[in-house]
Amino acid sequence: MPIPLRSILRSLTTAVFAFGVLSVALGEPDTEAKPAATAAPAAAPKAVPAARQAKNVAIITIHGPIDEITAASFERRLKLAEQQGADAVVIDLDTPGGAVPATLDICTAIKRSPIANTVAWVNPQAYSAGAIIALACREIVVVDYATMGDAAPIAISPLPGLVGGGLQALPATERAKILAPVLAEVTHSARLRGYDERLVESFVTLGVDLWLVEENSTGRFLLVDQTEHDVLFGDATADAPAPPGQNEYKFTSPDAQGAVFDEQMKYVDLPPSERRHITLEDRGEFTLIEHLVRADRLTTLKTDDLIRTGLAKQVVRNDPELQAYFGATNLKRVGNTWSESLVRVMRSFPVMGLLVVVFLVGLFIEMSAPGVGLAGGAALLALIGLIAPAFLIDAAGWWHIAAIIAGLGLIAAELFVIPGFGIAGIAGVLVLFAGLLGIMVGAGGLFPDSPQQQQDMLYGLATIVLSLATAIVIGYFVSRKFGTLPMLNRLVLTNDPPAETVTLLGAMGRREQETALRVGDEGVAATPLRPSGRARFGDRLVDVVCDIGMANAGDRVRIIEAGKFRTAVEVLGNGNGGAGA
Repeated sequence: MPIPLRSILRSLTTAVFAFGVLSVALGEPDTEAKPAATAAPAAAPKAVPAARQAKNVAIITIHGPIDEITAASFERRLKLAEQQGADAVVIDLDTPGGAVPATLDICTAIKRSPIANTVAWVNPQAYSAGAIIALACREIVVVDYATMGDAAPIAISPLPGLVGGGLQALPATERAKILAPVLAEVTHSARLRGYDERLVESFVTLGVDLWLVEENSTGRFLLVDQTEHDVLFGDATADAPAPPGQNEYKFTSPDAQGAVFDEQMKYVDLPPSERRHITLEDRGEFTLIEHLVRADRLTTLKTDDLIRTGLAKQVVRNDPELQAYFGATNLKRVGNTWSESLVRVMRSFPVMGLLVVVFLVGLFIEMSAPGVGLAGGAALLALIGLIAPAFLIDAAGWWHIAAIIAGLGLIAAELFVIPGFGIAGIAGVLVLFAGLLGIMVGAGGLFPDSPQQQQDMLYGLATIVLSLATAIVIGYFVSRKFGTLPMLNRLVLTNDPPAETVTLLGAMGRREQETALRVGDEGVAATPLRPSGRARFGDRLVDVVCDIGMANAGDRVRIIEAGKFRTAVEVLGNGNGGAGA
């Protein structure tokens, strides 16, 4: 009896819904949340501002180093919160920093989200990339012992502790070029969210001096720079310069690096500055508190200073207090899925290096013993393990796949079609490794010469080189011990083997025990040689390549090259003594 179409569609819809619920349920529990060990005394309920009020609040955690996987996971969870009707999103931050491109992607996602009510929760630290992400949010809250700041981009060599390893110095111009996108991002966030732009500037670069002052009439705190300080407390005779207007920017330091910043920031779309214009009429209206930001160091602020400077709104110690902060009915955490955690493991350089080794060794064995078997399957699975995670986070392109396929094709052509080892083989190896390197490094950062991109390239190259060296050692061991290894010894030629089990590696294992094939030995082609196939020499059947001409089954051939990995022959004549084909 035919099944109605409506029933089929209903069943498919139910299955998809069940799968979605299961995926959310299998998401990693947020074990990184840090509720207070002892709850603080309950404070009197406060009125929640209308802009902050939310019924449904989603918490998205960013814990640990920030990378491309973090960005992809964050965007997925943010979209899920949007689809599920969240009125507010909290970004729970506990991070030492991370990659600049991933950080800027997260900031862009926050600012473009239809959920305008975004709050960063520094719980307990938001260094570097974490500070940049926090500034992108509409508000910032902190735990009791929070730390935020120190967001200057750095370059790190992949071999810390060795000569030339660790932190790397950058020339002023190159540093300015790399820092410009970060400076543009934090300046845009400061003007958009009402933070002091000079303060956030001091997070990412040196050269900023700021004093904390208190307005006598209101008790509000204000940050003033050197010129404004002189107007309020020095002997200045003119007002401080007016804050920059829309799309205007002026770096604090007048040095050459500041000029580079000013030039690059001309092309950044910025809201107008909201910094207060200090004039001579303000003298006597402020009390000097302290010299809070110094030009010779990057700024890092603790909880009290984050609140005094207006970056943080208040202290929030745990989830219940966070729920009260919004006056929310529902507060849910959106964790990483198991698949995202698996991708993170698979995208680590040690795991990718291991997969490259498996791929190369499996490829070597399969090419030495033709036929889709265990080694070929292992190589294919290793290649999929390299490629699939990169595509899942949009870190790879189709050119990487094309390069790998082209490289394998050129190598195969060199081994089985084109005599000798020349241009095609070398080109194939280079193209193959370029594709593998592209898979490891990803689609690339903002600038090819950025510290992060250089670091990823160096890590990738180091991994490729180490993997290749390891594969060569394993390949050499396999080629010598092939006949004694479990399971693999079935591919070694014995006294009376079936024809289908005779392989080049089998012949190689045999040569360790019997008389090796020599240049000049004559035999008969057991299969057509176009140009590769099999030939029989006495009672031995081996894989050969016909370097000179082609042969039909039964033609007589002579060995002209006998190596461990390749036996080449020339055609002597057909089985009746005629010329070979």
